[in-house]
Amino acid sequence: MRVVQVTDTTYTNGSPGIGFYIQGGTASQQSDFGFTRFTASDGGAGDLIPPSVPANLAANVISASEIDLSWSASTDNVAVAGYHVIRNNIQIANTTAPSFADLTVVPGTPCTYTITAFDAAGNTSAPSSPVTAQTTTPQDSIPPSVPANLQSSNVNSTSLTLTWSASTDNVAVTGYRIFRNGVQVGTPTATTFNDTQLQASTSYSCTVAAFDASGNVSAQSQPLTVTTAAAPQSPPTFVQVNNNQVASGSTVSAAFRSATRSGNAIVAYVIWNNTGAAVLSDSSGNSFVNVGAPLSWGGGFSAQVFYATRIAGGADTVTATFRTPVTSFGVLYVHEYAGID
Repeated sequence: MRVVQVTDTTYTNGSPGIGFYIQGGTASQQSDFGFTRFTASDGGAGDLIPPSVPANLAANVISASEIDLSWSASTDNVAVAGYHVIRNNIQIANTTAPSFADLTVVPGTPCTYTITAFDAAGNTSAPSSPVTAQTTTPQDSIPPSVPANLQSSNVNSTSLTLTWSASTDNVAVTGYRIFRNGVQVGTPTATTFNDTQLQASTSYSCTVAAFDASGNVSAQSQPLTVTTAAAPQSPPTFVQVNNNQVASGSTVSAAFRSATRSGNAIVAYVIWNNTGAAVLSDSSGNSFVNVGAPLSWGGGFSAQVFYATRIAGGADTVTATFRTPVTSFGVLYVHEYAGID
């Protein structure tokens, strides 16, 4: 309601305003008083009514990092000025329209939204009913980088150690696949691998591939060829010995007093009194090999060494057969050894 309206034409320039004049007092009290700004009130209360609570809040997952929100518009006794958008109890935006596109979603993280309406007087409604939405984590299809700088160390006759530079990945490297001669033999998570149960004096081609949690696997590294060391040599162990001698005939035999052990070796020494050949055999069917031609000396004496490795084992009798029968003596010594291959 308009009470009064006037037009003041007293001042045509400068800062216009209103004022008053005190009159009837002393000369020092008579003066003009003015001001250029003032506030008037009718004495009534301001707008204290908040907007209605936003209703029908809905969330729509658009992508791995976007969720769009919409709701029914609130009403107010004067006017709705806008809306507060709240995610997981934190206000993230204001909007004047009853919709909002949240473009800052962390993929795979649940998001709970509420909306409050506010007016120009600062009145804020109660929050809407919450709504929860969650985007999916995008599928990772990028493999890790190829492992580099593959090297070997601590190489012995049965094992070796491989090391390489760590691979990188757009998410994270989960582990590595170790290949020996094209066959996978390990999946360590660190950049080192101890390869065991190898054969002595053998060459192996080694490669490494990296993989991530999504199953993406890199190409294999450049191959590294490593040759294991020779097996350590241990002196043979004597097990048992026996001998026999004949004065004449075509054969001489000597039996072991105890059963021989499978995998051991037999070494036999034969001495006879002519320069004919001799051959060895035994009751277990082992194969004997001579160590060179017979050694001959003096008045037609001969000696020769024979051996059989990886024997069958068990009770055994060894027999030397002379191509030319002996007429004075024929001697046979048989030894069993472990550790001769």
